[in-house]
Formats: sequence, C-alpha cells, structure tokens
Amino acid sequence: MQVEELRQYSRGEQTHGRRADRPFNPPRYRDMSETQRFTKYTPLNTGRTRILEEALSTDLIKEPRRGVSPQDADRSKYCRYHRCHGHITGECATLKDKIEELIQVGHLQRYVARRRQYEWRQERSPMVIQAIDTQQDDPMVITIDLANCEVRKTLVDQGSYVDVLYWRTFRKMGLEESEIIPLDEQIVGFSGERVDTKGYVDLDTRFWEPGRGQKTISVRYIVVDVNISYNALLGRPSLNKLGAIVSTPHLAMKFPSDRGTVATVYANQKTARECYVASLKLKTTETTAKRNVAQRMVAMTDLDPRINDDVRMKPSNDVTE
Repeated sequence: MQVEELRQYSRGEQTHGRRADRPFNPPRYRDMSETQRFTKYTPLNTGRTRILEEALSTDLIKEPRRGVSPQDADRSKYCRYHRCHGHITGECATLKDKIEELIQVGHLQRYVARRRQYEWRQERSPMVIQAIDTQQDDPMVITIDLANCEVRKTLVDQGSYVDVLYWRTFRKMGLEESEIIPLDEQIVGFSGERVDTKGYVDLDTRFWEPGRGQKTISVRYIVVDVNISYNALLGRPSLNKLGAIVSTPHLAMKFPSDRGTVATVYANQKTARECYVASLKLKTTETTAKRNVAQRMVAMTDLDPRINDDVRMKPSNDVTE
C-alpha cells in the first residue's frame, strides 16, 4: 500500500513539474466591435455612451471586468463599457447587444427613436430617376440617415479632412448639447480662415440605395456654428470608412453594402444648385453687412469732431471784443 502511494505521489510531482514548465499564455484579445448577436438594431435617438451611463446608474447593466487592450490598439479609440482601447463605445458590439436586449424587454424606451422627417416642411417623396446635365461642375449633395433623421443637403467633400455637422442642424435634429464632447481646436478653411468648434459627437450614419442595400457606420462629426447653406459635410474620414468611390462627373457614389452588393447613392443636382445659389446670397449679405458697418463708421467720423485728429489753428493771443 505504501509503495502504491509513493508511485502516485511521484506521478503527481512529475505532472506538476510539467505544468510549471508550460509557458503562460494570456487570454487572446477579442475585437469587441465585430462579434455581435443581432442583425438588426432598434434605432436610437441618442448616443450609446449616454445610454450606458444611465443603465449603469440604474443597475440595468453591470460593469464588466476591465478589458485588455492589444499592443497595437488605436489609442484614440476608447470603449467606456470595456474600459480599454481599440474601439469606441458606439461601435462596441457587446454593448449594442445588451442595449438591444433591454429595449426588447421594455427598458430604455425613451431612447427609442420615432421615425421623423428632418427637412423643413418637406415630405418624403418617391425616388425619381432623372438624367443629369452632363455639362456641369456641380457639387456632390446627397441625403443621409443621421441618428434616425433624414438629413438632406449633405455635401460630400473629398478635400475635407474632417466630417462636419453644423450647429443649426444639430439643434433641429433634437439632439442635446450634453452629447457634445468638448474639443479645443479650430478648423482651417481653404483660404486660411479659422473657425472655432463646439466639440465633436459620434453618430450612426446610414447610406442606402432602395433595392440594393445599405450600410451604417459611426461617424465622428465636428460641430461648428457657421452660417452655411448645407446641413452637414462628409469628408475623407467617413468616405474612407464607408469604402466609398465618388464620381463627380456622374454625381454618384458607390459603396459596398451589408448584403455584399455594390450600392449607389446619387446626388440631387437641383438641390446642389440651390445650395450653391444660397451660398452666394449668404456671401453677398455678409459683404453688404460689412460695407454698411464701414459706412456707418465713416458717417460717425464725419459727424463727431472728436474723432478727427487733424491739427486745428489756434489764436496766438486771447480773443477780445
């Protein structure tokens, strides 16, 4: 009996020794932005970051164990749910699934978007196919679905290094200012002018072609308060993320849809020209306003002798009658 016990003990020591010799392999990093359960998600009227904060505060969602960022992770992307780098909160598939589960059982209903039209006093009209004027140099102006709002007059600008959402559009979409993340930077225009920013906001943006397919991506929009005839501007970041190919001679943009097909978004040439004319009127109005201010300053100078710095003649002696 003692011999058998000694053999088992010796066998156990050898087993433990082999285990100790094995190298430790840390758990492999999984990209949380790609593994998702649902194929279709309920449209939301606000960002998932804000929904997460409320769900955590009301114990609808339990905060998971802190995730491990891969060595080559993009440090500019941070997930509030996993508390690690590599993807942003709005693209986190795990969080999207958890929010969808809560919505389907009746929670978070005030964050469910009700389909509404965004373009002043205009109804959705059936798509009309019409030929474009081939002798044209019109801008690429399309319609997108932004945070469950149909936003027309969206300019596609391949020369822009940022995506822009204008403050007027932001307010009319019914979004809350608290969703804007402060950004202490300026945007530099074509002629060198600098524009202050209110911050940035991450919003789901959908592109589609009826009968061919669609694709939704998360776009980081810089929010600026300027007077312009467009509602939003899509620059290189969103176009590259969409995988879009833009053809300005055809006023069309192709992109791979979620079906695996190639979808096409066509520009509205009539709207593009209306925006161009409106932008000229805005510039004319601003120029006239500046000219009027200058003329008022000249008139004030003529009427107020205190502003005149010319040397005046003075009598050499006291004046007597």
